[in-house]
Amino acid sequence: MASQPLPYPVVSIHDFPVVTLDEMREVDRIMIEEVGISLDQMMENAGLRLAQFARDLTGPESAVSVLIGKGNNGGGGLVAARHLFNWGHRVKIVLATPGHFFKEVAMHQLRIVNNMNIPTLYGWDESVREDLVQYLQSCDVILDALLGYSLVGRPQDTYAELIAQVNQTDLPIISLDIPSGLNPTTGKCFEPCVRAFATVTLAAPKVGLTKGQAAEATKHMFVADISVPDIVWQELGFKVKHLFRPGPILRLSI
Repeated sequence: MASQPLPYPVVSIHDFPVVTLDEMREVDRIMIEEVGISLDQMMENAGLRLAQFARDLTGPESAVSVLIGKGNNGGGGLVAARHLFNWGHRVKIVLATPGHFFKEVAMHQLRIVNNMNIPTLYGWDESVREDLVQYLQSCDVILDALLGYSLVGRPQDTYAELIAQVNQTDLPIISLDIPSGLNPTTGKCFEPCVRAFATVTLAAPKVGLTKGQAAEATKHMFVADISVPDIVWQELGFKVKHLFRPGPILRLSI
């Protein structure tokens, strides 16, 4: 892990919109339907920021495991895996779900990493799960891109097993947007819930990151720019401007 403090400006969470689930969905809708910034573009931005953060945290020679779910959060994780692989990191992907269950945009990212021959493990394979903790310990950092802000209820099946296993390691875990297993509205930690070293939330913090048991799961919290323009926030009634003027990744002081 990086021995020096991460090179990100510190800003107050009060300088940002703190959004509900419905508000974040409306952000996505306005971005796509009114502004014309596609989900693919947002996903690319999210994954690039996650990759940059992981590299800054662990250095250019690190080995990275990326845990991938079937939704848009998983798509962002696949983008991060691609960038890290291109930068020379030793990357392995752990899929929680067979590819035919993936959402369309995330499926596109999965095809790309498959075409690049990035090593991939199948998390639903019991023979893989038996050795997964030992395998993960050979890495330097774990990226959690299993479940995003649309989580309803506790993680199930392979997702729950993977979360329990990564929590057994002593490695830093970086969660994309929100730790998998954390309720994005109430801040309740379902069982199991990823215990992240750092959480890189996207565009703006979700309200659940500031409530309940969130501090136990998020630890150090950062926010990353995915190119949401000011007019989107203003349409939702937030009086903010140039949120990312200090930089594309910011550390949040709560």
